[in-house]
Amino acid sequence: MPIWAERLCPPAPALHTQAERIDILTPSVHCYDTVKGTDAEVKLGSMVSIAIPKATDGLLLATPTGLMTFDLASKSLAAFCRPESDRPTSCCFGGASLGTR
Repeated sequence: MPIWAERLCPPAPALHTQAERIDILTPSVHCYDTVKGTDAEVKLGSMVSIAIPKATDGLLLATPTGLMTFDLASKSLAAFCRPESDRPTSCCFGGASLGTR
């Protein structure tokens, strides 16, 4: 599902000129320019289960290894945090087994 948000379109906030969507099968982020009719795909290298628009531009992505930030301008991915990093066998964020809760 595309993410439409005025703050994600800095050049013309009143006009929705860009839509981002996550392709969970590839996995990748697609940035579609509605004016030019072009789609830029950025391969992520890791599955994404949630994408949330950030207040400071970009997206916050939930991946098996933790939370990542995706910068729309540079199309780059960076680590944000790894919840439960002290629990390597947790079922969340890339753990090898179900562990205990």
